[in-house]
Amino acid sequence: MKLKILVLPLIVLVIMGCGQQASKKENVANSKTQILPTEKVADYIIDWVDAINNNNIQTIENLYASNAIKVIAVDSIIDSSSQIAKYYGTNKRKITSVESLFHVEANKNRRINYELISYKTEDLKEYIQLVIWKLEGEKVIREFEFTATSSQEAEKVCLLYTSPSPRDRG
Repeated sequence: MKLKILVLPLIVLVIMGCGQQASKKENVANSKTQILPTEKVADYIIDWVDAINNNNIQTIENLYASNAIKVIAVDSIIDSSSQIAKYYGTNKRKITSVESLFHVEANKNRRINYELISYKTEDLKEYIQLVIWKLEGEKVIREFEFTATSSQEAEKVCLLYTSPSPRDRG
């Protein structure tokens, strides 16, 4: 329990403190991803966006570890791939643009990576995510996801999170 109390505020600070880098914008329209010629969004992010925009619950569930955790707010935690898929299935907002802001390999041996992702929805809301994912074979599996609404204040402060946690250094 103490770990949750310590980790959640840290995640909130990281997410809320990182500003946007407008130079890497990617567009997603009508559930088909359209990539600007100068940059490329990773296929696993495109697959995630397409699954959400097509409301494909089974595909969404398969993109997450069975024991995955999604944090939306301190008091809103979803635990399991099936519950996360159900959440996205009932939350019908389509993603219109997405970009990866930052990516770091946290643990090479365990194949764990951290990534900050920014996306906009059709209702013009902007979100930022901290995603912890693991490579299983060649498949990217989301293990943890924290999503927060992006704000003007977040753009003024940028916390650079570059070092993995001691737990992931292994």
